[in-house]
Amino acid sequence: MRKWSIKKKLGILCLSLIGLVLVVGGIAVGANTVLMKQIRFVRETQVPAVRAMGVADMIHDGLRAVVLRAITINEDSGEKEKEEVIDELTEMTKNLEEQFLILSQLNINPEIEELVEQAKPDVLGYAKAAEKIIKIALSGQKQKALDQMNEFESAFKRLEVTLENLSEKMANGTQAERKISDRNQVIFSSIGIVVTILGLLFGAIVSILAIKDITNTLTRTIDQLESANSELNQAAEQTSSSAFQLNEAVTEQAASLQETMASIDEISSMVNQNSQSANHVKSAVDANQQASDEGSRSVGDMLNAIGEIKDTNETILSQMEESNNEFGEIVKIITEIGEKTLVINDIVFQTKLLSFNASVEAARAGEHGKGFAVVAEEVGNLAQMSGNAAKEIGDMLTGSIKQVNGIVEQTTQRVDQLMEVGRKKITLGQSTAERCREALNKIEDNASSVAKIVSEIIQASKEQAQGIQEINRAISQLDKVTQQNAEIAQVSSQQADQLKGNASNIATTVIDLVAFMGGDKYDKRRRGHSQKAKTIDLFKRSQEDYDPSSDNLGSKKRRA
Repeated sequence: MRKWSIKKKLGILCLSLIGLVLVVGGIAVGANTVLMKQIRFVRETQVPAVRAMGVADMIHDGLRAVVLRAITINEDSGEKEKEEVIDELTEMTKNLEEQFLILSQLNINPEIEELVEQAKPDVLGYAKAAEKIIKIALSGQKQKALDQMNEFESAFKRLEVTLENLSEKMANGTQAERKISDRNQVIFSSIGIVVTILGLLFGAIVSILAIKDITNTLTRTIDQLESANSELNQAAEQTSSSAFQLNEAVTEQAASLQETMASIDEISSMVNQNSQSANHVKSAVDANQQASDEGSRSVGDMLNAIGEIKDTNETILSQMEESNNEFGEIVKIITEIGEKTLVINDIVFQTKLLSFNASVEAARAGEHGKGFAVVAEEVGNLAQMSGNAAKEIGDMLTGSIKQVNGIVEQTTQRVDQLMEVGRKKITLGQSTAERCREALNKIEDNASSVAKIVSEIIQASKEQAQGIQEINRAISQLDKVTQQNAEIAQVSSQQADQLKGNASNIATTVIDLVAFMGGDKYDKRRRGHSQKAKTIDLFKRSQEDYDPSSDNLGSKKRRA
């Protein structure tokens, strides 16, 4: 287990806890399934059975009451009361049979089903005895009906005993189901508690062991890293001393840089020549600027023309707004027409109503209907009002048509005037655009002059290349100083070997830590470390074969 990775250990811990959750959840689901099955059996079977038994018992007693009512009914009672007795008998007999049919279809248990089948003859016998006595009693044979009561009472008691047995069996079955449900609940609760406690103990033990193992491994790794770090600090001090010697060599290189500066002076004179060429470029740019200014002025004229066009458009819009207001007047006129139309409609309705009332009253009065002359007069007045309103509407429509035609004509004239002004402004914009094109042509000519000046700059760049060659000769003098630096680099190489050994130890420790955190990556990291070690050894051998007194380094650099 100590060689397992953190990933593997934590994975096992998580899987264990997930398994515990699944077990507890499975137990809970199983318990819920069993309990729901029992509840469904009670709801769908036992409760309907108890309800059917209760209804059957009430019908059993009610049917007896119907028989007694039939016997006690008076001979002079009407047929309605007798029909009520017959209807009650029929309804109760039907309901009693339906309740026993429900009991036979519920599938409670075989014993109760058998009792239900055995009770059906008693039910039929009881119903037939009741029907027989009721028919005899309603026929007026009271004494004969009373003589049949003994047989009816026997059927009543037999059915009562049967119903009591069924009720007792159902009560016993319900009690048994309740006991089973309580027992299952206790069993599942106990199992859930035990499994939960065991799972918690198991998870706690596994977690403690995993945390302890991870802590020990990380502690060992940290100790190794601290030891390697101490050795690296010592090697770093030696490397610092070598770096001081390298600094002195760099000072000698500074002298060679003085010669480099002389070459840079020559480059500076060439830059001056480039500056003169840049002045010529500036002159050409100035000319282009003047042309651009002229183009800007032309564009300004164009913008002014466009602004005037915009003002014209705004004028058109204002005229359109006035037209809209005038059309609003038309809408108001049409609204008045609608109001007058409503008046006419109201008058017509009232006229129809008065005419209808006059007709009804005249029909009722007969010869005296002449007194309704007042109503007829009102009808005439309303008709006159309708005629006047219709005339007013005609006049208003005529005036509205004239007013709308006048508005349309005025709007057309105004739009024509504005369109003419717009065409003139557009012509001005075209001429302005033409001036802009001429200005742009001048800018294009100046661009040709700029191209010639750029050619002169290219020639000056060639002369700068010659100055760069002088810089290369100065750099060749730096090769001697580089040879001295090579001797110092040899010492630094030896110190680097020591740092390499310490780095290898640290790398090994880091690999162990990586292997602990992700075991499947250990082999790849170890192969990479081996390849790195081979590369360092090859570099070390090349340093040992190198002779600082030779001139190979300088010659190689010159060839490069």
